[in-house]
Amino acid sequence: MNKNRLHKQKSCNRSTVIVWTVTVWSKWQVVIPKEVRETLWIGEGDKLMVLTKHWCAVWLVKSDDVEKFLSYMQVEIKEERLKLS
Repeated sequence: MNKNRLHKQKSCNRSTVIVWTVTVWSKWQVVIPKEVRETLWIGEGDKLMVLTKHWCAVWLVKSDDVEKFLSYMQVEIKEERLKLS
């Protein structure tokens, strides 16, 4: 039974972000949806980092892409600060 559901929501940069809801199973496991694995080229044996922010947000990032992800987040934060000022 596939409990992953697809949701769409708008992000701050006016592009569509695809968000999946996943279930935490026994042994604290989650299944990364097929569409995400294919889009991000995640394969068996790939290492993912779990990043958290203020204990309310969680990101799974491929270890090879952590620097790129953090750079992207810095740009997003700067843009949001400019909008607020």
